[in-house]
Amino acid sequence: MDPLAQLKDIQIPIAPGWWPPAPGWWVLGILILLGIAYLYRHLLNRHFRHQPFKQARDIILDHNTAYIQHNITSNEYVELLNQLLKRAAIHSDRASHVAPLSGKGWLTYLDDISCSTEFTQGPGQALGDQRYQTHSQADLTDLHTSVIAVIRRMEKSA
Repeated sequence: MDPLAQLKDIQIPIAPGWWPPAPGWWVLGILILLGIAYLYRHLLNRHFRHQPFKQARDIILDHNTAYIQHNITSNEYVELLNQLLKRAAIHSDRASHVAPLSGKGWLTYLDDISCSTEFTQGPGQALGDQRYQTHSQADLTDLHTSVIAVIRRMEKSA
């Protein structure tokens, strides 16, 4: 008898299934989930950090429309701009040293934020002691542009 005839065919092992995955896939899956959670938290925090500045810009646009339509006076408009800037500055710095600023100190602070002299020497002077005069001498269009620019800078630094 032939000894080779007694051999059986080669048995191929069953291919491994996809479940359960190898430990490396578990680690990768956990890292991906942690990355997604971190990204979600970061974007959510960023949204809430920038929301007050977006609202301030929207309110300024509403007040500007009211001023253009003669629903508020120029002095009221300047006062509203000043209030919104003060609130945005307090939110941006998260410090109480901004709240008591007024006059030249307030304008200097705004110049520091805007990296310009628009507030101590330009249209922003209306936000200082000039806002207590009966008639504002400032160009309110330039003032509006300067205030929006400062709020955008505060938003970037927040």
